[in-house]
Amino acid sequence: MGFRDRKRRLAVISNPHSGRHTRRAGLARVIGSYLAAPRWHYSPETLSDLDDAVAEIGRQAPDVVAFIGGDGAVHQGLTRLLLESDGKGSLPQILVVPTGTMNGLAVALGLQRWTIEQLARRVREKLDSGLPFDTVNLAPVRVGDEYGFLYGSGYPSAILERYYAAPGRGPRTVALLSARLLAESLLASLTFGRLGRQHFELSSSIVEVYDGVGFRPSPHPAHSAILAGTIESVGLGCKALPAAREKPLEFMLRASAMTFGGFMVALGPLWAGLPLPRTFDATTCLARITHETPTVAMLDGDLLAPARDVQISIGPMLSFITG
Repeated sequence: MGFRDRKRRLAVISNPHSGRHTRRAGLARVIGSYLAAPRWHYSPETLSDLDDAVAEIGRQAPDVVAFIGGDGAVHQGLTRLLLESDGKGSLPQILVVPTGTMNGLAVALGLQRWTIEQLARRVREKLDSGLPFDTVNLAPVRVGDEYGFLYGSGYPSAILERYYAAPGRGPRTVALLSARLLAESLLASLTFGRLGRQHFELSSSIVEVYDGVGFRPSPHPAHSAILAGTIESVGLGCKALPAAREKPLEFMLRASAMTFGGFMVALGPLWAGLPLPRTFDATTCLARITHETPTVAMLDGDLLAPARDVQISIGPMLSFITG
């Protein structure tokens, strides 16, 4: 049976809170209603509602599942979808419609070349005509029982904690917070204060990556920042994980022991995706991180509960619709 022999079924999960306090507020519901028939459009208000929506989608087994929102909404919905689908057959194609304030995955998929309305229209027209979609294959990482595309602890999670405490949202807020943290750290360093050490504090942690034979450790006993993921950019054009997509079923891990001074010197190479001093880089399908004390981390813009032992593995290869 070909594409033109049966109309493909698309289910939509839209985040009703997506784009709040921006011009995109309310757009998720509108696009969701346009893409799917009413019984295939879910707009969960709570995580419990999201559980129910994904369970229903699992029973209906649509050909395409669309997530309308930002990185956090995709992370929450995709985690539940993959856990629900585990071992139960083939996975649906995934459509991301970026209406959130943080849309790193959408940028990695190249969706920024369309407006939201253009993307929705192309998908709707191809659904109706039976034409094949443009697609990109990409696997998420798995951290515990959660799936996402960018994991971070240390300095990355410190920025995110500040972000959620700020009144604004979006890339501009992230840029301002990053600049403020750097300025605070520079001032503290010049005045011999503690704040400069706080944001770039070396935390005792063992980082190990599987190399096909055994686990290879980072040479550094403590790290100020740890990143892992299958997308290159952490936002604003910063290619912090340049090898993230070099191997289809592996992710890149970057564990840095740079201090504030080292970070300032290496800021240009970090943005350009070049090797960094005092930084352990690897591509792998499995990594282990053991912190001396429970440590907060982030996954796709969501803060995770503090943990001492973290295992990161590669998730299933997914087909993402790009037009």
